[in-house]
Amino acid sequence: MAIQGTALLSRRQDELRDMFFRDLDARLPRLRAILKELAARPACADALLDELRAQVHEIKGSGRPFGVPSASAIAMEVEVCLEGREGYPDLRRLGAFVDDLAALLPQG
Repeated sequence: MAIQGTALLSRRQDELRDMFFRDLDARLPRLRAILKELAARPACADALLDELRAQVHEIKGSGRPFGVPSASAIAMEVEVCLEGREGYPDLRRLGAFVDDLAALLPQG
């Protein structure tokens, strides 16, 4: 009976991770678009950075409970990068964080 319970729990964890990865995959194009817009339209930075913060905060909050703590850690780094900034954010660094998140996605 314990083996069935363990298998069921493992299956549920896999389902949660898959849900997280589908959500992350859906968010990545918008994250990249925000960075492009920040580069092209610095006058709109406040609204774009607010959206970026919100997107990243949701990733941070769901990564660990959905079995992908590395996504939460990367998202927290983005939040720290955005909080500690004076002046315009380092878009190259933010882009590297987005690439790190994309690298978490299963291949295939």
